[in-house]
Amino acid sequence: MIGRLKGRVETIDLDTILVDCGGVGYEVNVPAGSAERLELDDERRGTLYIHTSVKDDAIDLYGFPSPAQKELFSRLTSVSRVGPKTALGVLSELSPAELVSAVRSNDKDDLTQVKGIGDKTAQRLILELNNSLDDFEFDELVPPDDEDDAADERAAERLEELHEALANWGYDDATIESVIEELDPDIDPDDDLEPLIRRALELLR
Repeated sequence: MIGRLKGRVETIDLDTILVDCGGVGYEVNVPAGSAERLELDDERRGTLYIHTSVKDDAIDLYGFPSPAQKELFSRLTSVSRVGPKTALGVLSELSPAELVSAVRSNDKDDLTQVKGIGDKTAQRLILELNNSLDDFEFDELVPPDDEDDAADERAAERLEELHEALANWGYDDATIESVIEELDPDIDPDDDLEPLIRRALELLR
């Protein structure tokens, strides 16, 4: 049973990756978009955590960038009448954090947006997964790039709010942009607006 593959990524398609390990090419099914989260070195070598599905007529490999995503996939396939392809579809449409949130909040709407998931299947996912996802934490499920993007978005929102506040104080756009350019490298995305305004006014004195 294959549990992990570490090798050179030869080709990447939307939902499959070909990994060369010691001269053997393994075709791995992956959630759409997960290839972008693989950490590859300069030689395009990376690691995929593998769930091996064995049938009478086929052996299929399903790969994930992290052990947590692999475990979440395994728990999805443990739900009655949810096979690997359906589980892969769920993780292609929903991030792990979105899936966990939907299950914990009994939100069928997020689940039924996945192709092949109707009301009954969504309800079954919620019922059978509700108690089995308590050990999952969001920080291990959200890719670092997503966290960085969210932080950048919050920082941009703070700068827009600061621009509007200074404009209300009567400063012109050129002056405001000059101050914001000076403050931008030090902006903490979780800063409150009021301290930022005070820092900007000190620079304007």
